[in-house]
Amino acid sequence: MQKLWGLVDGILAWWKRTLSQDRLDVLNSKLEGLADKGVPTAIAVVIISGIVMMSKFDDSEHLVKAIAIAIGIVALGYLSYRFADGCRNAGSGEQSTLSLDIYLDLVIVLGTLVFLGGVLGGLGMLLDGNFAGLGAAWTVGFVALVTTWTLCNPERLGVRIDGSVGATNDLLSLYAILLRATLRIALPLSSFVVIIATIITLLSMVMALGAD
Repeated sequence: MQKLWGLVDGILAWWKRTLSQDRLDVLNSKLEGLADKGVPTAIAVVIISGIVMMSKFDDSEHLVKAIAIAIGIVALGYLSYRFADGCRNAGSGEQSTLSLDIYLDLVIVLGTLVFLGGVLGGLGMLLDGNFAGLGAAWTVGFVALVTTWTLCNPERLGVRIDGSVGATNDLLSLYAILLRATLRIALPLSSFVVIIATIITLLSMVMALGAD
């Protein structure tokens, strides 16, 4: 079994190197750029979709829902704008000490499994034409991936591993670390939601227009 555990440790170490902070910064930058373009695009797509669906099914409820969604997109975009700097810098200049690095490793392993499950589950829903389920599954998978990615770079969260301190303060440190991680993932998550919502709305509109 020692060889198996050594193999798992090697895979985990490789995964941490792959999910580097530089690559995460590039991903966040691209998501922010797409979201900046995606907000007006998403609003236009949603409104047009509502108008088309209202005309097709002779039901104004579709337009009302579209307007509500557009307002939600504006609100989400504004919140992202206001909290952007705080989310990018969460944990900078702070420090929390853990007695063991296994705490973060457990979350990384679980997050990876949830990410894979979300991707595969979303593909299954895509084949079934369940676009709402697809969006939900991929959003969950993305949250798991970005959380995992963030925890693979604990230095940005002000995390220090010191086995000599004991486990007395670990719970408080974990709370502080997870709070910083939540702030860190809030910005890319909001960008991703805007992007995926635009794509799903387009697909849903195309499918609806092609339906009897």
